[in-house]
Amino acid sequence: MEELIKKIKSRLHLRPEAEEFLFSISKEKTLTKGEVLIRQGQIVKKTFFVTSGCLRSYCIDKNGKEHTLLFAIKDWWISD
Repeated sequence: MEELIKKIKSRLHLRPEAEEFLFSISKEKTLTKGEVLIRQGQIVKKTFFVTSGCLRSYCIDKNGKEHTLLFAIKDWWISD
């Protein structure tokens, strides 16, 4: 969480109450290699911030072929 707040504060002024709010709604999650964070078709109401490693966003077409949409590396945001 600290890295997230630090990243935001490097780009804009963050009032103490806004910082507290971000902490209150943020949750840290650690994934193992190959673990799926969001499944295709799932409704997502979250945004994810990568603090280490890399996440891949992809979809599977009707023929079962995977298509990579983007990679999110350290200090990047990702969602559906």
